[in-house]
Amino acid sequence: MYVVYVASKDKLYVGDRKQNKVHIINPKTKEVESSISVGSGVFHMWADGKGNQLWVNNDIDNTISVINLNTNSVVKTISLGIKPHDVFLNADGTKAYVSVFTSMATDPDSVYMFSTATYTKTKAMAVGKDPHLYLLSNSNKLFVPCQSGEVYALNPNDLTLLNKSMYEGAHGIFPSTDQNTVYVTNISMKKLYAINAATYTQNGATTDALEATPHNLVVNNDNTKLFVTHSGPSANKVSI
Repeated sequence: MYVVYVASKDKLYVGDRKQNKVHIINPKTKEVESSISVGSGVFHMWADGKGNQLWVNNDIDNTISVINLNTNSVVKTISLGIKPHDVFLNADGTKAYVSVFTSMATDPDSVYMFSTATYTKTKAMAVGKDPHLYLLSNSNKLFVPCQSGEVYALNPNDLTLLNKSMYEGAHGIFPSTDQNTVYVTNISMKKLYAINAATYTQNGATTDALEATPHNLVVNNDNTKLFVTHSGPSANKVSI
């Protein structure tokens, strides 16, 4: 499923949904060095900025597997009783943010905040449907694009609302290298948004994503290229 690169360890961590594992790959040799058994339904995962913990969402058994990256072992399995989706850890490794899906289509989904020391949920905030997450460390804002058509900005300290703006089909998210701009895919149309992280307004016109169903995206380190993946059974391209 998803891949996380941890610079301090110089390792790739690859989620294997079929085998309920996270594989550790050496990026130089491209070899699997070892594998860690986690929960059922491996999906989104993220590591903290210090490379101490990797949180893995398992959306079949509704758990989170917390991996200690110094020992490559699961140190905690958090039972949620609700389906986890996206996850993001802050730079100093003290907090984890997890988006969860409610079973009712009419009920809002939520963002949970956890302590990475105690693994306990400390805050919750209701948002739109199908929320994803990205924490901007420069401005201390947690952006939450929701496919129901909203982009929330939350205070990552207590999940209070800073702003809510309407952006149709908002889904994948990644910032520019200076974090002044947040790029968001419109998954329901062939479009991309560039959102000013300070004013929450759109920078320029909505951009064509070249292919249908733009999903996830990433910006290269020198901020010159935006790579966009596309979802669906016939999707086989990355737009640049």
